[in-house]
Formats: sequence, C-alpha cells, structure tokens
Amino acid sequence: MRSPRVIAIAHVALSILGVLVFLRTFALPGPGFDVYAYWTVDPLDPYVTTMDFGAFHYAPPLAWPAFVIGQLPFEVVRLGWLAFSMGVLIWLTGRWALAWLAFLPVSWELFHGNIHLQMAALLVVGWSAWLPLAKPSAIVVAIADVAMRRRAAIVPLASVGVVVAVSLVLQPATWADWVEHLLAVPADAGGDARIAIPWLVRIPAAALLSFLAWRLRRPWLLAPALLVSLPILWLHGLAVLAAVPRLRKSPTL
Repeated sequence: MRSPRVIAIAHVALSILGVLVFLRTFALPGPGFDVYAYWTVDPLDPYVTTMDFGAFHYAPPLAWPAFVIGQLPFEVVRLGWLAFSMGVLIWLTGRWALAWLAFLPVSWELFHGNIHLQMAALLVVGWSAWLPLAKPSAIVVAIADVAMRRRAAIVPLASVGVVVAVSLVLQPATWADWVEHLLAVPADAGGDARIAIPWLVRIPAAALLSFLAWRLRRPWLLAPALLVSLPILWLHGLAVLAAVPRLRKSPTL
C-alpha cells in the first residue's frame, strides 16, 4: 500500500523536476514550431507548404480559425496557445500537472505547440469524433469511443457531420488537395523527433487497443490506442497519454 507521505514526497520532487525540465526545454531556440503552421495557413489554399516549417496537415475545416488568428502578432498567438495548452494539461492531470512536465514529451509538446494535449482533452470529454479531422487514422479510436458512449456521442457526431458537409460544399477541391497532401508525406518524416515504428505495424495495435477498450469497457485504453494510431509517431505525441488519469477516473461507459 502506498504511503500518503511517500506520494506527497514524490509529488513535490516530480513537480520540481518538471519545472526544471520545462525551463530547460524553453531555453532552446525556436519555440512554437507547430503554432507557426496554424498562424500562417491560408484557409483557401492550406496545403501550399508540403513539409517542414509551416506545413499544415489537418482537414480543411481546421484551417478556418486561421482567418482570425492570422490577424494577430505571432508572439501573441504563440503565448496564447501555450497558455491554452497549459490550461488543458492542468485540467487533464490536476495537481500533478507540474509533475507531468517532467515527462519530456509533455514539455516538448508545449514547446512546439502541437495539438496532442487538445486531442487528449477531446478524448476525455467524448468529442473524439473530431479526431480524424486532425489525424485520419484516429478513426479506429473514434469508432470505439462512439460505440461506448452511444447516445452521448450523437451531438459530437452531428457537429462533425455539419462542419464536413459545409466544407465539402464550399471547398470540394481542397479536400482532394488534403488527401493528395497526406499521401505525399514521406514515411520517414519527423526527423530526430520521430519514433521509427512503421504506421502499418502500429495501426493494427491501435485497432486492437480500441476494440479492447470497447469490449472491456476500459476507456483509458483509448489513450494509448490514440498514441499508436498517429500517422507520424513523434516523441511529443506521447503527450496524449495525459488523458489517462481522467479516463481512469471516468465511470465505465
């Protein structure tokens, strides 16, 4: 049995370590690598940049907010996204948020400004139907989550359906561009931050974890399923595991 005193000491020690890891990470040059892609994307032609700095890989509707944030200075957008992401982390992990910063993928996620923490939050609140718009392979996770939530998933599904329908009417060619863009991403994309496990190996594992989450009514299994389903498995993609604490506390769906 774990002693409350041991847990308290571990909490303080990991929180201090987390702050140190966070500060060291942000001492590196170039924070906001991924935020820059959100800030610069042209909603009318979002895939003009195919790879690396400024590349936008998400479905056409997710480019629409760029019309607003693109009017703001980049540093305002970067710091705003950092604050929002930190708020999401606190909501996901509670009083252990600083300790989670010691998990390097989380601090890296905050540094780069990607959307893995936001994806974790969507999973927790039951809006996983939106995940395939960011990562199409996450559909295996979304299907299992919808199957578990049933009626509670109707509103998220309907919202995605409406947004996609409107987008298809307004920008049909852009959807074709998105598919072409995704197919053009090289298998070894990601550089040093990539975990080199082929997607064709990982997607069956993601489907199996998703099935077990549904069959055993263990929602927390959807977090590792989401992780291994990512088209490109970045080191900071492990930040989606921040969904586990809240999913473990959720009542069985």
